[in-house]
Amino acid sequence: MHVFGKLKLAFVLFPLVFSTIWVSKAEALPIGFGRNQGDLDYDELKTDDFIIYHDRRAPREAKAVLDALQAAKPKLETWIGVKRDKPLPVILSSTTSNASFANFITDVIELQTLARGGRDLAWHEFTHNTMYRHLDNIFGPAGSIIHLPWMPAWFIEGLAEATSASSGSDMQYGVERYYALSGREWPTYDKLHALYDGTRFSTIGYAVSGSFVSYLLRTYDADKLPQVLESFYKYSMPWWWPWSFVPFNKFMPMDEALREWTGKSGAELYEEYKSEATKYWTDRKDLYFVSEKDFSSKLKKPLAPKKEDPSIGLHSGQSLTYNSSFYFQSRGGEIYYLSRDDSDLWEAKVNWKDSRAESDENVTHLPEDMIGPRVVGKNQLIYLKSDVNENLDVSREFWIQKDAKHKKVMKRLGYVSDMFLTSDKLVWTEERLERQSLCYVNRSEIDKFKVISPKLVRCESPVFFPNSFKVLGQKTEVDKDGQELMSELWIRRTQENLMGDKHTIEVWNAASRSFRKFNDPFHGKPDSLGFAGDQMVIAYADGTSHFLRRFDATGKCQGEHLFGNIIDRVFNSPKDFTIVTFWQQDGVKAFKTNSLPGNRTACRAHDEPSSPLQMSMRYPQASLKEILGQRNPWRISSASAVETDAQKVDKQAPLGSGISKAIASEPASWRPRPVFAFPWIGIDALGYQYGTLTVPLMDHLQNETVQVMAVYGAASRYPSIDLNLTSNRFTTTLSLDVFRHQTWNGSFGGEVYYYDERGAMISAGRYIQALDLSLRLSYKESDLIPFLGDDAIWAQIAKGYIRETSINMNKSHRWDFATLGYYLSSDLATEFNNKNYDYEQTGGGLSLYIPIELFGRNTQQNWGTSYSRVRGTRRKLLKEAYRPLRTYVPGSGGGLNEINQPIFGPGVLTSAVYGDTQARANFSWTFPVMPDLAKLVHIVYLQRLDFTTFFNYGNAWYHTDGRPNDWVKAHGYNLDLTADVKGVKLNAGIGVGQVVGRDWEMYALFGFDALIQQADR
Repeated sequence: MHVFGKLKLAFVLFPLVFSTIWVSKAEALPIGFGRNQGDLDYDELKTDDFIIYHDRRAPREAKAVLDALQAAKPKLETWIGVKRDKPLPVILSSTTSNASFANFITDVIELQTLARGGRDLAWHEFTHNTMYRHLDNIFGPAGSIIHLPWMPAWFIEGLAEATSASSGSDMQYGVERYYALSGREWPTYDKLHALYDGTRFSTIGYAVSGSFVSYLLRTYDADKLPQVLESFYKYSMPWWWPWSFVPFNKFMPMDEALREWTGKSGAELYEEYKSEATKYWTDRKDLYFVSEKDFSSKLKKPLAPKKEDPSIGLHSGQSLTYNSSFYFQSRGGEIYYLSRDDSDLWEAKVNWKDSRAESDENVTHLPEDMIGPRVVGKNQLIYLKSDVNENLDVSREFWIQKDAKHKKVMKRLGYVSDMFLTSDKLVWTEERLERQSLCYVNRSEIDKFKVISPKLVRCESPVFFPNSFKVLGQKTEVDKDGQELMSELWIRRTQENLMGDKHTIEVWNAASRSFRKFNDPFHGKPDSLGFAGDQMVIAYADGTSHFLRRFDATGKCQGEHLFGNIIDRVFNSPKDFTIVTFWQQDGVKAFKTNSLPGNRTACRAHDEPSSPLQMSMRYPQASLKEILGQRNPWRISSASAVETDAQKVDKQAPLGSGISKAIASEPASWRPRPVFAFPWIGIDALGYQYGTLTVPLMDHLQNETVQVMAVYGAASRYPSIDLNLTSNRFTTTLSLDVFRHQTWNGSFGGEVYYYDERGAMISAGRYIQALDLSLRLSYKESDLIPFLGDDAIWAQIAKGYIRETSINMNKSHRWDFATLGYYLSSDLATEFNNKNYDYEQTGGGLSLYIPIELFGRNTQQNWGTSYSRVRGTRRKLLKEAYRPLRTYVPGSGGGLNEINQPIFGPGVLTSAVYGDTQARANFSWTFPVMPDLAKLVHIVYLQRLDFTTFFNYGNAWYHTDGRPNDWVKAHGYNLDLTADVKGVKLNAGIGVGQVVGRDWEMYALFGFDALIQQADR
């Protein structure tokens, strides 16, 4: 969903955006599936408008996505004011769940969905892709990179959420309502420019941005959206950029387009939106916002809402806040959750004081490598471990612990999200690709404490996407030993279609293994369920809000409580009590009461979460302006409108049914196409290079890529050409490089030495899942011709044709308290196949990362050591170079993503000591000074300011001279600013340090995360 989450190299491809960024060798495009195709077979569904590439094992998802996109295409093209003529490639990944992406560089939609993507995520990304067509220029779709840095993240994501509500309209407006009523500060306008950091704020930022843009479209004529985008395109052209840097003129491309539309800037509109949203939700007297005063209230005291003003929101420290309720369990009227104490994993119990969770205590020690679902009994523990194969297919291992003994009893392919114990069965839900199942095995097999044959496992009839189910809750009974057992499992069944979702509640009886339907005629989306004695409480969501319905033992609705809060979950509880968790910006809070606050109202019909695109399928003749007017989220739907919509949704066929049977999946074809060609700036030994960077060929599935960089040195008169062909088709990544470039060969006598290197290299890289090991092998043949340096010295240096073999290995171990990594590399050019060279260069290293909480701040320690050496009778001048601080050297490999540049002083920190052996030990400790700057400067979002201290100890020497006694000791102190531009992290800072015994010096730091090595994917 994160449009720029994988922007990476793409942002720096166009040098006019950041003229200070150069690299000597172009790197790979930012494809972010995180895996090769390997042994997965891909099929395709093709129409005139779309080509859906999908895992052969997931054909239903492909049809559902194609159906959704075909239906949305005419709507979005009309609303946004563009027309696409050629088919749009869409790639579905069923084995990864990274951020989905409308890739504006390759003009492809990439959906990473675990085979359950469906309608709303596809619509979200398609909205992006359609909007990008307003930004096409002479460089084609990739040329949108000229304009997108100037478009705020809140508008990019807000527009997609305003049309698709991919996170759910109840969540979108629930977050809006939370800030309107809680007393918490709204996210700042500046903070809405950085939505791609993967933290909890991403969810908040997406929701607020979607609500904000929806408000703009409702208030200022949604039918003018095409003109707004055309104005932005005009004002984000390069000839307008200098004007944006003029102080005090208040010109920015997006602001100028918004002023033409609304008369106000983005910041002014955000203040207006917050004011109007707060006014609307404050005036909604039917909603009660549970606040900290309610958590502190004594039990058995009815709580009446204050109607004259909103309640004061929850404050940290007054009641416990939990990260998530995902692995909460209720047993015997108590709430248990997973708690980690250093490296120990515990099941902890919540301790209540009045209505609030005041404290907790660890009660059951758990295996540290278990995952959430579990059955905790008096004499045994049934738990799960996770496993994944080379193909990234996930499986779950079932383990039993009795006393101190642990036994793995079975393994199931797929995910297991729920696990229950009945009087005679162990029951669980499992999900693999498009299929969900409710499965069980007899308890007698569990009690044997032996491996269970798969033949003994039974499953109810599975459901297949676009159908799904979710466990809402369980009804329990207690056996003679006091063990709480599941007797009924309450399940929500959902079927997606173009108009919305059809929800039904079914009850599975554990004794008879049969289903029955539970009828609730008042609609709404059921999310969670809890029993309290003979009563039952179900948490529902409607189009914008959340509420509880209470039912008696016969299933008759007794009343509703509407809340201003987002209801997270409802739990089983003692008689007459209700236990519920509410969403907060920093987690969830648990609430226990025997008298729900607010007014209890009669049960009535509610609508369900929806989106403008869903509404457009129900009312196909309506414009975007009319749809937003008819289904305004700040207006309660009438009972007749709810019923009309419910009937439309109920009659609609499942998602995927709109695709003709004549359109069938076939083996995916290989379709190459050019992607982009951009001007490029580089740097060589003598100065700047000018030329082009192009991807003249990439197939739709992004398996094969050809990348060419051709630049010419203005001072050196040297043509540099690098051609790279990479294939990710197989489990092993294969690449071929053909090149002519300058290669650094070290310094001697005050002069630098460079080769003119011409040749080719083949490489094979693979990640070995079972070993968590990355391995890369390379073989190079090239001609090394002296280019720069003293001829007299060149006469003594090996040169000419070389055949070199390289191997690199990387491995890491991750624990909760630290991460350990190590590597080994070796380059060989022996006399066996070389006339001019005979040497081997070998290196290795260790790194240890330790997060430490200090004075309430999260600090980071990094420890490392490395060693490398070169030996041989015929070798290059360059042997080993030791620098206390790394810096960029043209022609030495890598790029300008890690620079330490001297400002004044002797410059010894970045100077090299040479030899044929090198060793280093290093330590650094980073402290957050301002961990959340949240400040926008022009188009750069300032995220955080850190202080780092380091100490490096090492040297380089010639082994024939013996190891030196006096090693180089260096220390320094940096202030490092981290910034964000649409997902690209930039680092800039300043530091002071010294090599011990030399003068102090000051240096600047610069880096970015925009370069992704092909081999490191």
